[in-house]
Amino acid sequence: MSDLYQDIAPHPVALGQIYKAVISSPPTAFDDAMDILIPDVHPDLVFSNVRWQARDNQSLPSVGDDVLVIFDNNNEPWVVTWWPTPRNPKVTIGLTTDGPPASPVDGDIWIPKSPTGSGNAWQFVYDASWAGDPYKWKFIGGAEAYQQITANEDRPASSGIGDLTTMGPSIAIPRAGLYFVRWGSLVNTHNSQQGGYAGMVISSHPGGARMSVYEADMAATAAGFASAMTQEQITVASPQTIKMQYFASTNQAVTFQYRWLSVVPLRVI
Repeated sequence: MSDLYQDIAPHPVALGQIYKAVISSPPTAFDDAMDILIPDVHPDLVFSNVRWQARDNQSLPSVGDDVLVIFDNNNEPWVVTWWPTPRNPKVTIGLTTDGPPASPVDGDIWIPKSPTGSGNAWQFVYDASWAGDPYKWKFIGGAEAYQQITANEDRPASSGIGDLTTMGPSIAIPRAGLYFVRWGSLVNTHNSQQGGYAGMVISSHPGGARMSVYEADMAATAAGFASAMTQEQITVASPQTIKMQYFASTNQAVTFQYRWLSVVPLRVI
């Protein structure tokens, strides 16, 4: 037989209470608890070791962030959601041509992928405190952009910098920034006289303005192929295509074969 008083008596704990609170001591890991203040309960009363719900797999709450708290049937507080102030870093995935996310915060991750050309994908992190140059998106991973041409083609004797019959290799640079560029080729100076040499530089396309200070060159030797290559940090002021161009300071035509070009970003804007 039931007890009428027990049947109609109020529940011994209050249920369904929802409060806005702020974080007073944030967690240091996803399995750590937090401390919160609930101003409507008491401006100085700290609720310690409160469990909380993550927003994603990389963001941790900070002191002062707003949270929404509920109390369960044991009057234990739970943080069911939280809102960062300012926002926490996030990951943005998109096309390289779309550019990085607007209004970034320190630690944002940007993963752009190329819709054409090399088809590669790169990763960058935003460094808000970087003051060395305007390029605050720093490269943190991804494959090099690479192109090669196997055609065996000549540059005439005593010729300045210019294209071969098959232009390139060339690579489209999608963002202004600082890039690490490597390039090389097999070179045959045939029987050019001693003191002659031939090589390759990096130029803009289609204009042909030289962009590299260095050149990958080879001194005149007896007939036969030798490998020439070099590398350089090159600043690209705006999106454009870069290409290899060739010269022959020799008294014989020079043959270039297995030409290759590699580009990795260091920092972009």
